[in-house]
Amino acid sequence: MDKRGFIIEDLKNQIVRLTDERALFFALGKEQEEKNTQLQEENDFLIKQAEESAKRENELVSEVALLRKQINKENEA
Repeated sequence: MDKRGFIIEDLKNQIVRLTDERALFFALGKEQEEKNTQLQEENDFLIKQAEESAKRENELVSEVALLRKQINKENEA
């Protein structure tokens, strides 16, 4: 095989290697994208829970304030 034949074979091998690497990078990228999507969904769920908890906390604080007023009125009477 002459020098050009070796160069051609080397280029073919590089193409195969790069194609394999590209496929691997795409697979890893897809896996990371799926993990990111899952984490974003979990994050959204936790944010919603925190918002609902804050809302409920405010409701309970209001109820406690109302009960304190009622107790104070009863104690004054």
